[in-house]
Amino acid sequence: MQINKLMKKIVDLYYTLWVDCITRIRNFDSFWWEYKSMLIINFWLGSCFFIFMSVIQNDILGGIYFYQVIDTNNSRSSIIGLCQMFILYFLPFILINYFLIFYKKKYILLIEKYEYKNGKYIFYFFGFFVFLILGWFTFLFLL
Repeated sequence: MQINKLMKKIVDLYYTLWVDCITRIRNFDSFWWEYKSMLIINFWLGSCFFIFMSVIQNDILGGIYFYQVIDTNNSRSSIIGLCQMFILYFLPFILINYFLIFYKKKYILLIEKYEYKNGKYIFYFFGFFVFLILGWFTFLFLL
């Protein structure tokens, strides 16, 4: 029973974060606010997933790669590497978030159900992950 309550709190936090981002961007600039909110949150989720997978693959599993991106100096290989990175790290979040938030205009129901926090949650979310990313890189350089 405790797991269901925890999952409900996590889902509520996820939707509150989206409502906070959507409402903040829509109040600030009404031009393409759907794409801007998707871009902002999916970029941060993909970046954090990239760092998370890098840490797991390099440090915890000791070089066992199941998400590997081509890394060479050839210009064609770098374009392929960018495409791979987009497909592996960003496209899953774009698809999941599209179907959870924007499909059939579900965001309208979410905005009615969840309270707008004046952009506070989205700033905490970004601040936490920036702190996490900078902390991890600082830790790596100190080793």
